[in-house]
This record gives sequence, structure tokens and C-alpha cells, in this order.
Amino acid sequence: MRKLLISTALVGSLIAGSAFAETKISGKLEATYGDKQTAAASAQKYNGANIGYDYSLNVTSSAQLTNGMTSKVSVTAVSDGANDGSGGFGNFQDGGLFLTSGNTTFYIGKDGMAAVDSIVNPKVYAIPEDNVKSFTNGNTAEGAVEDNNAIGIQQKISGGALTFLYVPQVGEGTDNGDNSSGGGLGSAYEIGYTGKISGVEVHIGHANTKKALDTSTEDKTTNFGAAYASGKFAIGASQNRFDSGTTGSDYDTTLYSATYAVSDTVSVGFHHQIAENESNSNDEKVNSFEVGYNLGALVVALNYQQATNVGNLTANDADAWTISLSQAF
Repeated sequence: MRKLLISTALVGSLIAGSAFAETKISGKLEATYGDKQTAAASAQKYNGANIGYDYSLNVTSSAQLTNGMTSKVSVTAVSDGANDGSGGFGNFQDGGLFLTSGNTTFYIGKDGMAAVDSIVNPKVYAIPEDNVKSFTNGNTAEGAVEDNNAIGIQQKISGGALTFLYVPQVGEGTDNGDNSSGGGLGSAYEIGYTGKISGVEVHIGHANTKKALDTSTEDKTTNFGAAYASGKFAIGASQNRFDSGTTGSDYDTTLYSATYAVSDTVSVGFHHQIAENESNSNDEKVNSFEVGYNLGALVVALNYQQATNVGNLTANDADAWTISLSQAF
């Protein structure tokens, strides 16, 4: 009987506590029309245009705990997280539980906190890797923690935040702690800092993934960048270095960016990306031009890309463009 009373009291406190929680629902709808042409022998091959449609829905609930800490639960559904047509069901899969005390936040979840996957380069709407996906090498870090169940801690410090994330078993992004499909994969961690120093936004991060428990094979990623804004102008540069545990699979990508606000509603931008592959001497280079029109609730963006040596292949050039309509709610 005593056990029942304790359980009932606990459940009752959870139900009563929800009345003091603040819940918010937000999301974004995006429609994109794109086209690209790639090299085929001596002529350009027409790949065909397509219309893409993506949405995200986020539910966040925050509450003040009796011990003075703040608790937040955040879950996000995306229409197609892989962005390759394999998904589209909109399952709630990203987010996590955040417990905050002062400047310290403890976290458990998936893709709700980032340590390495952060790019400080200015942009009008999107950097080159975010567009048509014509190009094999992006600038974002490999992301040892991405799509994995992780625990983490974030400490706010002067001008920014220091974040550490740990994955006990790589490849586990499922629920209920099911480790039956782990396949002997190892652990991973990320550590990174993002903040402002003397008016310059900076980021530095490192990720390490051990692929198997019984080997010393590891993937290592280090990325860093800096950006500065003055008036209507903003410039930035970042580099991502991937040291693969597989011989011949290392690569570096460097991204340079500049944006200019023509008016309160119109902005333009330029990006130049260089991708170097250890197994190939042909550097992939991408020039990206952006124009964005902010209508308040709705954003219209035009992006045009020119690339040479796509996939680090000689004379494998490409042109691509997209028109995006995006509205957040």
C-alpha cells in the first residue's frame, strides 16, 4: 500500500507539473525548384529539373524544477532527414532532454546539440552543400555524433559556449536502448567551441570515431572557421579536415564566403569552395551565387552554382541552380 501511495504521488506530481510548463510549436515549410547539368563526354548532359518539398515540425516544452534547474524537452519531425527520397514519413526523431543549471546544460538525445557540425560562414540562405547536392564533398564535418544517441554537456563561457558530446555506441540511433543491432561498433566523441572573440565569430571542433571495439581504426575530423561582419558586409572562411581510418580516403574542404545587404529586404552572397581528396590530385571547386528576398514571413532565394572537377574527376564540370520558397511558423 505504501508503494502504491508513493507511485501515485509521483505520477500526480508529473501531471500537476505539466500545468506549469511552457509548450511551443514551431516549424518550417520549404519548396525548391532546381535544375542541373553535368559533363558527359564533350557535351553537357541535361539532368532534368525537379521540385523538392521539405517540412520540419518542432515541439518544445520547458518547465522550472523544484531543485531550481530548468528542464526542456524538444522533439523534431522532418519530412526527409536524408534528403534523398528515402524518408518522408515525418517521424519525431531528433531532439532530446535538456537540464540547465545556470550556465551549464546537460543533454541526452539525438541531433539536439552540436559540437562540431557548425559553420560560421555568412550566407544569404544556404551554403553550397545545402543546395542541389550535385557535389560529393561538402564542408560540414563528418559528424561522429550525428544521427546517434548521445549524452553531452554544454558550458557557456565568455562570448560563447563549449560543448562536449559522447556516443557510447556508433550506429545506435534507435529508441528503447536496443543495442542488438550495434554490430560491434565503437564509441565516438565531439568537442567544440563557438562564440565571439573581439567581434569575430569563431568556431573550432574535433570529432573522433572508433569504428570497432577490437581495432584501433578511427575516423578523425577537425574543423575551424572565422567570420566578421561590419555594416552591410560580412566575410568568413572555414576548413574541414577529415582523417579517415581507411587509407586513401582523407579529404579537406575549404569554404570562403561574402555577403552584402543591398537593402532591408534584399541580400546577395558569394561562396567559393575547394575540396581536396587524398586519392586524387584534381581539386573540386565550386562557385556559388545567392540572391535572397525577405518578405517577412516568406523568404525567396535564388542560388546558382558552377563547379569543376566534381567528385575530383578531371573535366567533370557542372552547373546547377535552385529557387527556394521558405516560410517558418
